[in-house]
Amino acid sequence: LESLDVVGWASGAALLIPRRALRMVGGLDDGFFMYMEEVDWCLRATEHGWRVRYVPSAVFTHTGQHASKSSGGRTYLHNLRSRVRYFRKHHGAVAAVVAKAILLTSLVLKWTSTRLGARGAEASEVYVRGVEAVWAA
Repeated sequence: LESLDVVGWASGAALLIPRRALRMVGGLDDGFFMYMEEVDWCLRATEHGWRVRYVPSAVFTHTGQHASKSSGGRTYLHNLRSRVRYFRKHHGAVAAVVAKAILLTSLVLKWTSTRLGARGAEASEVYVRGVEAVWAA
């Protein structure tokens, strides 16, 4: 296993976690809802001396986003809030403010381009809700 690539994190859909690591690190943080929890767990595992490895020969099929497709944009808002929470938890309040600024800038640009584009006001509403979610995070 030493020749496998060490990575910062891996998709939670494909994580294989040794029982010893789970006992040592603990489970996923319930404060994250569906996004960033595996990034958080992998960082905590690394802090406990474990390594996250990528196995290029492994084949895994993730048919993808079944839960998020049925939520009507709510998972997008959870994703935004989780990103801010992750930075606050692991990098402090200043990093969380910087993450919020980056996310807010991105959302305003997406809102602007959507409003000016063919999809118009209805499609841009998710970005308005995104700004509200990030601001409140």
